[in-house]
Amino acid sequence: MIDYKLIEIRNFCITNSSPDIILKYSKYFKDGFDGYGMEQKTFENQRDILIKEWENEMTHDKYFDLGDKFMQSGKFEEKSFAIVFIQSQRDHYSNNTFERVGKCFEYGVTN
Repeated sequence: MIDYKLIEIRNFCITNSSPDIILKYSKYFKDGFDGYGMEQKTFENQRDILIKEWENEMTHDKYFDLGDKFMQSGKFEEKSFAIVFIQSQRDHYSNNTFERVGKCFEYGVTN
């Protein structure tokens, strides 16, 4: 299920990619902009749709598993999806939540 959701979101990002946005933001990043270049409103709309659609099947831990895969990719929008999905689960936070959040950011350090 997680791999299917990963592919679903990546396909959405590719479909909504904009070379103009990539070019616009590339000048702000020393090593270049590693993202799809989606409009913010498009991202926000899809975020809201997915959180609503998945509310009965995705759990706190499943969002973390999906988020781990997104954090490894390095793509800006994928990392953003990981963060907002975890934020959507704030009612279920525990001590373990904060440990897992720390591990998510380790991907950025080692890659």
